[in-house]
Amino acid sequence: MTPGTKYPSFKSVWQRRQTVGCGKPVSLAISRLPKSSRSGVKHRRMSKPLAKAVTNRGSLTSDTSSAVPGSTDACTSLTLEELTFIIISRFNSLIHQVNHTQTIQSIKPAFKSLSQKERFMNFSLQRYGKRLRQFGLGLVAIAASLSHAADPYPSKTITIVNPWAAGGPSDAIIRPIAQQLSTRLGQSVIVENKAGATGTIGAAAVAKATPDGHTLFFAHVNPIAISPSLPQKLSYDPIKDFAPITLIASGPAVLVVRSDFPAKNLSEFIAYARANPGKISYGSVGLGSNTHLAGSLLGHMAKADMLHVPYKGSATIQTDILGGSLTTGFVTLSGAQGLIQDGRMRALAVSTAKRSSVLPDVPAVAELLPGFEISGWYGLMAPANTPPDVIRRLNAEVTAILRTPEMSARLRDGGMESSPTTSEAFGEYIKAELGRWVNAIKVANIKE
Repeated sequence: MTPGTKYPSFKSVWQRRQTVGCGKPVSLAISRLPKSSRSGVKHRRMSKPLAKAVTNRGSLTSDTSSAVPGSTDACTSLTLEELTFIIISRFNSLIHQVNHTQTIQSIKPAFKSLSQKERFMNFSLQRYGKRLRQFGLGLVAIAASLSHAADPYPSKTITIVNPWAAGGPSDAIIRPIAQQLSTRLGQSVIVENKAGATGTIGAAAVAKATPDGHTLFFAHVNPIAISPSLPQKLSYDPIKDFAPITLIASGPAVLVVRSDFPAKNLSEFIAYARANPGKISYGSVGLGSNTHLAGSLLGHMAKADMLHVPYKGSATIQTDILGGSLTTGFVTLSGAQGLIQDGRMRALAVSTAKRSSVLPDVPAVAELLPGFEISGWYGLMAPANTPPDVIRRLNAEVTAILRTPEMSARLRDGGMESSPTTSEAFGEYIKAELGRWVNAIKVANIKE
C-alpha cells in the first residue's frame, strides 16, 4: 500500500463484485493467501471451484481489473488494499471508544456484529482463521494507540475544585497558581469553589470525575487526612480514589481575638476562659476540621470549657470576630495577617510546634502547653486512574511554579511555606497524616 493511495469503500467493493457477476456472498479471498497463512483453514461450505482456487493460488492480488465477469477469479479476488481498508473502516468507530487500559480481548465481540452486506466475503472470525483475527485486532490496537497519541494533554479547559468558600485564604493560594499553570500549559485553567462539609463535598465531586487530568482537586488536610478518620462514612477513599500530584504549601493556624478583647496573650486568655466557662466561643471551618480540632485540643489541654461554632470558611469567622458575635478562633495566617498588621485583630499564638517566621513575636501554643501541635497543608490531586504521563506533566509544571521567587514570597507572606514534592512523596505524606490525627479526634469526642 502506498502513502496517499485512496482506498476503496465498502460500497465500491460491493459494486465491483456485482459488476463482475458475483451474486451471493462467498468466502474471503483466502484463495489469495499463501499456503503458510492458510494452515488450519477448512474449505467446508465452499464451492468446488472456490476450494480449488484456495488450493492453487499463492498470494493476494493487487489488480482485479482483468478478471473475467462471473469467473471464480473475479468472485474470489480481493486486493490487499481492499482487505486492509475494510478492516480499518469497520473498527474506525470503535477506536475512540477503546480505553488505553482495556485489553484487546474486549474487541472480539465486535466482529460478531457485522451486517450481512459487510459479510459478503464471510467476514467472521471462524472463517478468517487465527492469523487474520490477530491481524485485525493488531490494527485496532495500533490505531487506538495513535488516536491517544494524537490527543495531547490538555485538550480542553482544566477545572481545579477548591473545597472552600470563594474569597477565603485558600483562594488566595490556588488562584495565582491556576493563572500561571494556564500560561504554562497553553490552556484555560479555572478554579471552581465547592464548599461544605469541611471540604468533603468538593472532594467527593472530584473523586467521581473523569480521570483525564481536566478535573483536579485543591486538596486540604481536612477532607483528605482528617475526615476519613471521623465516624461519619465518606463516599470516597483518600488513597484509592485519588492520585497525588504534589504538596503545595503547609503552615500554622493562628489563634486570634478582636483587638479590644481583655486578654493580651495566651496565658491571660486561658485564665479568662477558665474564669468564664461556656462564655468563650470559637469558630472553625467545620465539624472535624483542623481548626475545630485545634480549638478542642486547646480547651482540653487548658482545662477550659469553650463553645464550638462551625462555619463554612475562614473569612466568615474573621468577620464575626470583628463584629463581636464570636470570641475567637484558629484561622489561617494568610487570611488574618492583614487584620493583625493593621491592629484590628490580636494574634495570641500559632498552632505549630514552633513560631512562624512571619510572626516571630507570636508564641506557639506548645510553649505554654507542651505537646500541642496542629498544622494545615494544601496539595494538588487528581481522580484515581489519571494517566501517569498527565500526573508527571502536572507535577513538573506546578512544582516549577512553586519554586519561582514570586510564588515562594507570596506564600511566605501569607504564613505558608512552599512545599513542592514528587507525587510519590506526597502520597506517603498523606498516609502518615491519616494516622497522625487519631488522637486529636479522640480528644474532640466527635461521635457523628
